[in-house]
Amino acid sequence: MTRYINPGGGDQQDVPRGLSVQPELPPGVFQARVDDKGRLKLPALLREALAGDPGGSHFITSFDLTTARIYPLAVWRENVRILEGLHSDHQAAQDLLFSANYLGCLTEVDSQGRILLPAELRRSLAIVSGPVRLMGHRDFVEVFPEAVYEARLEAAKSGLEEKVALLERELGQEELLPELRLLYIEAKPLEAEVHEVRPVIVDFTDEVLRWLARHPDDLHDLSPRKFEELVARILKDSGFSVELTQLTRDRGMDILAHIKNRILSILVLVECKRYAPERPVGVGVVREVYGVQKMHYANKSLIVTTSHFTKPAIEEHRRIESETELKDYEDLKLWLGRYLVGRS
Repeated sequence: MTRYINPGGGDQQDVPRGLSVQPELPPGVFQARVDDKGRLKLPALLREALAGDPGGSHFITSFDLTTARIYPLAVWRENVRILEGLHSDHQAAQDLLFSANYLGCLTEVDSQGRILLPAELRRSLAIVSGPVRLMGHRDFVEVFPEAVYEARLEAAKSGLEEKVALLERELGQEELLPELRLLYIEAKPLEAEVHEVRPVIVDFTDEVLRWLARHPDDLHDLSPRKFEELVARILKDSGFSVELTQLTRDRGMDILAHIKNRILSILVLVECKRYAPERPVGVGVVREVYGVQKMHYANKSLIVTTSHFTKPAIEEHRRIESETELKDYEDLKLWLGRYLVGRS
């Protein structure tokens, strides 16, 4: 039994076909990035699910010129079989397959968890390098350009209470979906914070830290707040008492790190920049953090980034290097490497 995905977004249909059932993909919305070569970096949870597909290959295309879809190859072949099985003069089916094959291609997940988006597909969906959203469905992954995702989200939330009530009436059971009502209606004021939640990493356990040490590129998939929590955990393991500041903090101070004993007391202000590899930290950030350090009479300031620092930023740091530290992506990899061999 395999499952045919209705291109129009309607109900899925079970289709007996002697093919192995595909593993269900994890549900939810994930943040991801497309690099300047058109390679989509898959979050770890989706990567592992797609890697578990028996065939190994996938077909990526679009049906509506709005979003892309990544299908396990066996599922896509079943879709083609059903569409080709329609009457030969079924123009809609012919057009759908023609368009899907024109925009799509066969692809595989590479060793770094990336999947190549075809050039024509990227042009048609206006996907350039930068953030996208991924939504896991039962048998495929949907790729949303950021603007399309935001528009779809706003449309979905509009009149949601009425939509829930309509579903309850049609299903003939009052209050059938109370959890859905509470989730979307009562949580609406916290909308901005919900967007920051990552479904893959909930807490930085030793196992997660070892995973990041082996797959440091996944640092770029963390939300900014999760990256701050990661740095705080590393500093805590290094002997600091740490305090994460509020999301509404003054700029230049994400973490307060403190070491105090009978001999000395040192306060370090830490600023975290979870930037994409192609976005360096500039001299303005160095000067701003140093100014905040002086304002709060801290002994030292530390800037940690998943990217690198511009030449002017490094030159400015040399002027004040006795009071500041800069740590980039390569330094983070060294920090995380300790969790593979034991902390020291």
